[in-house]
Amino acid sequence: MDVRKKFPVIFQYVQRFPSSLVAQLTVIIILLISFPTLVFTLFTLQQQSAMTREELVDSSFDSTVQIANQINSELKSYAAISNLFYLDDSLNAALLDYRDGRITAAQARPLIYDISNRYNAGMSGRSFSVLVVAEDGTSFGNALFGSQNFHLDLSQRDWYSMLFSTTQTRQLWVKDSYLDSLFSANGYPNIYLVRKLHDRQDWSDAGTLILMISELEIERIYSSYVSDQQSLFILGRDMQTVSSIDNLQVRSFPEDVQTQLLSYSGSFSPAGLEQVGLITYYTIGSPQWKLVYCHDTASILHPFESSHFQYLLLMAVCLVVSVILTTLVVRHYISPIKTLREQMNEVQKGNLDSHLPITANNEIGQLTAHFNLMQDSINLLMQRLVEESEAKRSAEIKALQSQINPHFLYNTLASLRFMIFSGDKERADNIVVSLIHLMKNALSNSQRFVTIDMELRLLDDYIRIQQYTFAHPFAVEIDVTAEVRRCYTIKLLLQPIVENAIFHGLKPKATDCLLQIVGRCGGDCVDLYIRDNGVGFDPEQTAPKASPISTGIGLSNVNERIHLHFGKHYGAHIISAPGAGTEVHIHLPKLKEEEDCKPYEDSDR
Repeated sequence: MDVRKKFPVIFQYVQRFPSSLVAQLTVIIILLISFPTLVFTLFTLQQQSAMTREELVDSSFDSTVQIANQINSELKSYAAISNLFYLDDSLNAALLDYRDGRITAAQARPLIYDISNRYNAGMSGRSFSVLVVAEDGTSFGNALFGSQNFHLDLSQRDWYSMLFSTTQTRQLWVKDSYLDSLFSANGYPNIYLVRKLHDRQDWSDAGTLILMISELEIERIYSSYVSDQQSLFILGRDMQTVSSIDNLQVRSFPEDVQTQLLSYSGSFSPAGLEQVGLITYYTIGSPQWKLVYCHDTASILHPFESSHFQYLLLMAVCLVVSVILTTLVVRHYISPIKTLREQMNEVQKGNLDSHLPITANNEIGQLTAHFNLMQDSINLLMQRLVEESEAKRSAEIKALQSQINPHFLYNTLASLRFMIFSGDKERADNIVVSLIHLMKNALSNSQRFVTIDMELRLLDDYIRIQQYTFAHPFAVEIDVTAEVRRCYTIKLLLQPIVENAIFHGLKPKATDCLLQIVGRCGGDCVDLYIRDNGVGFDPEQTAPKASPISTGIGLSNVNERIHLHFGKHYGAHIISAPGAGTEVHIHLPKLKEEEDCKPYEDSDR
């Protein structure tokens, strides 16, 4: 997979990255330090915020349970007081005597008033008033103001019928605006504990007991728990407010919040309440009221969140210090590399004599040592290149010598003289034209690489001359595909081999002589075959140290030029046997364009 194509934007940025190695390493190290630090810092702050919020929820819920239990305990105390009134024989006797007409209201009132005051005085720490309402609506007790006498029709109150819904001794905690208008003092509403009084002989109704407790008594229990960023509500069964301290100006709860409050206890973040970020609630056991604790979490968490800025500022200072230290350390370790770069510039200018001193026993020291070795290798390589260039020049000269062979010129000119004297001017003209083409090609050094098609056309001129001057006729078959003809090869490649085939293979045979030239493509290679049906030879009879290809100056020159231009993976190979002819197989790279004809470099050196 090409990473550059996969992430082009990244590499476009990298191309604009500072070219100085000190700057690059400094930026990279800073990123490696700052990015994990930033991620860790943000993660830590997020975790701390989450933990703080969880602690706030747990603390708020614990406080909610504690307040609810205190209120429940207080309400149970008042319920116990109502039990004392319910079981008081003197109160029960006074109500029954009034009901049955044995005493008048004026006679019953001081009796019940004294009983009420006696319990008020006996219950230290509990502030309440007592109202006893006979079955005919006449009121008694110490809740009356002065000499006022109230006739109360309690049967019209919503809560009155609920007293008969279950047990006869049922108690109810209620809020009643009608009673507040008659009995509340200083504008503070009351909370009422109501229950029926009975004749314990026949369980007939004797009257109704109402304990009046100021809401201030309930607020006194929880007021110390409510700060300026909090509100606390006590809601009745109908979700109406029984008592509250509303510092957050909540006033009322939407229906979706009321629905969430129906369960026994819990906590949640409400929607639709601007300042309230957290609500915890708990059910007060005796009256089944809901204690709802509201918190402005943004204000509560603000001091903690303000410390986040200080923490981030400290991290920024640490990063600045790390940047300075990183820059100094990077400069210290990059200094030898800068020296090495300067030495490379000297090498680029051609100064290969001076060596760098090795000042450190680490990777940079090893790099310096390898660079010194590289300088020595470059010196040696340059010497080899000079030698190779001389070898190529010598090979080209030998190829030229092979083409312009004195014997070849002598035979050609002798044949021309004979044809002129014999009057065969047409054949003489053909030989002259072919010879001109050969001489022009041999003397031109403008092209080192030519197409195989051009090489074959020049070879055709050479073969035509040989056919005219050869004592015995020979046939020529050329089977080279169009694809092979379009490929490039080195100049003067085929003529030396054809010359060997004619003079060393076909000339000794004299009759039925055939020369074949075949060219095929295989993958990224080109294979050329020059075959003759001449006398052949035995390769094993050549000198032990000589290769079969070294027979004759032409063949050895061809093989050497192929190795020099294309490498030792390519070359020429001879297959021959006495009386069976000879085949020269030339293996070349497939060069489709002239631009592909680049100088070969030996990677093994």
